[in-house]
Amino acid sequence: MRKEPYHPSFSADLLYAGEKPRSGATACIIGQHIKFDDDAMQCFVPDQWDPLIYDAMMLVAGVEICDHSKMRSKVDWARNLYLRLPVHELERWQNPKVNASLVRALKFLTGDNWSIEFRKTENPQSGPPQHSMDFQHSADMVIPYSDGLDSRAIAGIFKHKHGDALIKRVRIGSKRIKKPKPGEAVQLFENVPFKVKKVISGNGESSGRSRGFKFGVLAGLAAYLIGAPKVIVPESGQGALGPVLVNVGQSHYDRRTHPQYTALMSDFLEALFGKRIAFEHPVIFGTKGQTLAKYKALYPDELIWDKTRSCWMDQRHASFNGEHRQCGICAACMLRRTSLHAAGYHERADKYLWEDLGAADFANGASPAFERRNNSQFEYAVAGTLHMDHLAALKDDPGLDMIVLRHAIPVARAMGLSVDDTKAKISGMIETHANEWAAFLDDLPKESFVRNWAEAA
Repeated sequence: MRKEPYHPSFSADLLYAGEKPRSGATACIIGQHIKFDDDAMQCFVPDQWDPLIYDAMMLVAGVEICDHSKMRSKVDWARNLYLRLPVHELERWQNPKVNASLVRALKFLTGDNWSIEFRKTENPQSGPPQHSMDFQHSADMVIPYSDGLDSRAIAGIFKHKHGDALIKRVRIGSKRIKKPKPGEAVQLFENVPFKVKKVISGNGESSGRSRGFKFGVLAGLAAYLIGAPKVIVPESGQGALGPVLVNVGQSHYDRRTHPQYTALMSDFLEALFGKRIAFEHPVIFGTKGQTLAKYKALYPDELIWDKTRSCWMDQRHASFNGEHRQCGICAACMLRRTSLHAAGYHERADKYLWEDLGAADFANGASPAFERRNNSQFEYAVAGTLHMDHLAALKDDPGLDMIVLRHAIPVARAMGLSVDDTKAKISGMIETHANEWAAFLDDLPKESFVRNWAEAA
């Protein structure tokens, strides 16, 4: 008989210096574990300071702390996570619709059991010092961006189609806070205005599903502030639907940019702001390679890959000689390299630690100057290859029709499409991915470790 599920628990109390946490809760000190930057916050401040902006960002920071502080059980995915934080407008946050939609979205996203409590702040915030800046009060859409290929490509495609005036970009992914130079204007939504530090020592949870919550709230905040009715989600079908089509092991579905999740985020933002902000997925039924090909057709002389990153590995694990490279072997890097190949780009090999995917031996594929090769990198490489290959293998799966139907139903419902049309589009995305992956493998030598792993799968 199976034992009762084991749910690791973590309780975080967001406090200002001098305040005491609840019994059993970990104190997360605002100004120490959560740091806001005035210049970066100015990017989100219109003519008058609205403390709701600050409270929403504090919520994002608190969720991030909870998500990363407690490792999951090796047997059961879910954790019991408790978060208590100070807010300015307590009545607004205690609205049952706000709390219910918030918890529903977080549980769907991370697979955890969330309990969130709000209290009236004893330290009202007056906002950052006001700077003179041109804060646009209207736009048709917001496009979140990071340092990745998808967001840069979609921004370029939409800019060509709609022009700059109707689009505003909001930075989501970078951990850097860009400081304006003397005399330089502060740009809207140029920075994530806060940083989060670990509150407990040791290794924390690394799955990082809460990143999707940061994506949704910051993009939604930007849309709310400039009156945009929609947020454009730049993720391709491989990124948004691939993780649920070929889920890894017994893990909770990774739905950080899935239409079901973004629909729940729209519910939460509507309850909080009193205005519905839609999340649209213009390339969800295509591949990253197709998106890049469209970009290349519009901007043939631009090397879109030159200043972008896709890698999951941070600077500690993917650097040598003072240079932060991409690993070149994780699932994100494999998709990147396959997609650039499909679009006809020729990226320099020295952008990666593993420069040569054609090497017969895995270790020999790394740059000769990189000596810190270990088992975890090997595991990343195997997982990256198999993720690409398993999604491609669906094309010839005898149960493909039922697999696609099972996923097409919730996607169609969330996007307001017919099930049959959604099913056909998902099947088309799978076929295109399989063809791009096959072409990528065919261009590798027969002795390539990547090719051998894929053919053995």
